[in-house]
Amino acid sequence: MSQTNSDIVCASGDGSNTESEKCYSCKQEDCFITNAKNRKQKIDSKWILCDLCQHWFHALCQNLSNSEIGYISKAANAKGVLWCCETCLPQTKSISKTPNNTGMESVSDR
Repeated sequence: MSQTNSDIVCASGDGSNTESEKCYSCKQEDCFITNAKNRKQKIDSKWILCDLCQHWFHALCQNLSNSEIGYISKAANAKGVLWCCETCLPQTKSISKTPNNTGMESVSDR
């Protein structure tokens, strides 16, 4: 897998991903789509790490665009936002109000 550091996003942690890492959703190193001629076509999809299960995913496999991955990364660095994969998302609680009404996202215990 040939990736640059800009292709790897980690909302928390060190942002590292090994050459042998495979997407937890599709079990592939590279991301493919099926084109109009019903052929597999390799696409450039960034990676993201789930903050709950600690599995790596292609952005496309989680229905995210590369630009959305950039937004998530900036929000994580600036505001401490956590990202959860589609599998872990149901395990999270919805937004809850804190006693001072600031509003905070909380994650349920796993």
